[in-house]
Amino acid sequence: MRKFAVYLSILLLTPVFIVLSGSFAAFPLFLVWMQLSRLVVLMGAEIYFANQNVNRYEFGYEPTHK
Repeated sequence: MRKFAVYLSILLLTPVFIVLSGSFAAFPLFLVWMQLSRLVVLMGAEIYFANQNVNRYEFGYEPTHK
């Protein structure tokens, strides 16, 4: 009878552990999502800047002395 009571207590507490571990896993996933969002915004800003200033940074030979 004692073993059955231990089994029932473990069985009833398991969902609590699953919920707690799931909520602890949500924070690192949130941080990863924030990092990826930041990366997308910064890359978009760099592409926008490069598109606006494409004429300023042309490739080619530029003599230093005349």
